[in-house]
Amino acid sequence: TASLAELAAACDVVVVLVVNAAQTEQVLFGSGHDGLAATMRRGGVIVTSATVDPALPPRWAARLSEAGLHLIDGPVSGGPKKAAEGQMTVMASGTPEAFAAAGTALDAIAGKVYRLGDKPGAGSTVPPFFMRGIRLAGSTPRVSTVLSRSPGPRTGMLYICASAGASAMWSKWP
Repeated sequence: TASLAELAAACDVVVVLVVNAAQTEQVLFGSGHDGLAATMRRGGVIVTSATVDPALPPRWAARLSEAGLHLIDGPVSGGPKKAAEGQMTVMASGTPEAFAAAGTALDAIAGKVYRLGDKPGAGSTVPPFFMRGIRLAGSTPRVSTVLSRSPGPRTGMLYICASAGASAMWSKWP
């Protein structure tokens, strides 16, 4: 498509995969009339995938809700290879209505989708760079952080094993 507005008009679900919060906000809100919030059809779902401060997705969700849109906070892990294969890991959080409206869109880009909560922001509490840190350092404090921010230890460990935190050590975990 030639513009963000044309993309928004053609899609029920848009995945925003940019580098940081500032770029995410530009795509979401633009200068007030050209962001997804102003151009996407009511009932649409926006999945934000940049690793950001967990306080931001709830604010974005509130603003998008005013436009009749849903937000799923969905940071990803896996790198370019898994992205090309549609096998990324998504750590998602959002309302049940957002997930229902998104349908199978997340499954199309991900090998694993972990639903970490019913409010946007929980996905950003377990950012992918923690997974890389776990793999590189094998650090007990990082594992503890991931586990404490996950809905349960099993979900946290499954996430570690399916993302960039994977290693031979974790692959033996049941």
